[in-house]
Amino acid sequence: ELTNHVRDSLAGGSSMRLEVDAGGATVLLRTLPLGMHGVALGSAVLIRDVTEVKRRDRALLSKDATIREIHHRVKNNLQTVAALL
Repeated sequence: ELTNHVRDSLAGGSSMRLEVDAGGATVLLRTLPLGMHGVALGSAVLIRDVTEVKRRDRALLSKDATIREIHHRVKNNLQTVAALL
């Protein structure tokens, strides 16, 4: 599949963005067709390792869920105290 996308871009097709997970690493692949006056000249292929970015995103989502749960529990405890007063 990846090879077909690169070949299509080399032939002057549309640009493409694809995230590939392989061997514990995540890379972002972008292909940009290059041309002049409507004639396909080639393609620029950009590859970026986004493994660490993905790991940070997952950690942030986990922390956000934890904070929401703590907020919920504190709110419930404050309502209980208010009811006792």
